[in-house]
Amino acid sequence: MSAKSFVLALMLTILSATAMQAQEAPAPEIITAQNAGDLRSVNTIDFASLPDDYSPIDSGTFILSPDGELMAVVRRDGGLLMYDVTGDVINTYTVAADDGTPTTVIDSVFGADSHTTAALHTDGQTYEVVIFSVADDEPLQRIPFPEPLDFPVRVWLDQALENVWLEVAPGNPAESYYVMRLPLDGDGEIETLLSGPQNDPDSLVRIGRIPAPLAVTATLDGIVKLWNLETGEVIAQTDVGITPIFGRVNESSAGQMAWIDPESQRLELLNFETGENRTVAALGGEYAQAILLTAASDVILGVAIDDAPIVVAWDVATGDRIDLGQYRACSRVPDSVHLSLDGTTLAIGCDLGLDVWRVSQD
Repeated sequence: MSAKSFVLALMLTILSATAMQAQEAPAPEIITAQNAGDLRSVNTIDFASLPDDYSPIDSGTFILSPDGELMAVVRRDGGLLMYDVTGDVINTYTVAADDGTPTTVIDSVFGADSHTTAALHTDGQTYEVVIFSVADDEPLQRIPFPEPLDFPVRVWLDQALENVWLEVAPGNPAESYYVMRLPLDGDGEIETLLSGPQNDPDSLVRIGRIPAPLAVTATLDGIVKLWNLETGEVIAQTDVGITPIFGRVNESSAGQMAWIDPESQRLELLNFETGENRTVAALGGEYAQAILLTAASDVILGVAIDDAPIVVAWDVATGDRIDLGQYRACSRVPDSVHLSLDGTTLAIGCDLGLDVWRVSQD
């Protein structure tokens, strides 16, 4: 074999091996108490690196797909821009109003398939839901909101991707918040029911950052209620003695909620299934911008502790704290922090970009 033929054969062998390794790349690990110490930043995405022909991104508010592979942010001119976990732009779209100006995204969500999104758009006077697939260049559906005097504030898709749901604020303050179901096939009837958490006379506060169709409220004397917005019913409730104002449910199972007391003295874990509530760790007044609960509820993640740009993990069983390091610092605290539904991917968004964390030994 000539030297030239040998070099060519060697290059082909290397390329073939590289391609096989790429195809056989292992799936990301689910974050657990056993591997939480290896959770680290695996990629940062800078909004400033977008090509000039893309509308800029001004906010780190984003949504994360259930499998942790896609993230969607809102463009300055309206619509959504979708990144994959490596930072590549996968797709983008915007929706024009009747006068040709772009509409604004109020709320958005990925569907259970991780490739379909529902976004609530407005032109300042009317509202519509836009269904979009990552694989397509144009929206799949545009569904007008049928009540011109009211204000939809939240959108989500059901598990089977058969209906889009809205939580709606009434235009008349004497009326009640309600939930609306719009069938995607256009054949079924539109249904509405009262929003359970917004119309509960006993609830003092509704805890934010709880993904629909779940909702959590608390009473003045510490009764915590877990709601299903699609039925308006309480799934579970328990007494924790004080009023939590900040917490996050286990988004994989909805069986537990991590929460912090109003003075940031204790990190707590509430089990909705058993009614048990227990202290995981003492915080000593340190405020956490975001807390998240892993799929097995064995680790609580904290982001931006006392405004420091750090990620920490608490082992639920022992209360031990692991300092995992800094996330990409920005000019303000994060706009959004999400843990993917499959429990593999932590993503942090701020004004300058996104930071993706996964379990990695590298």
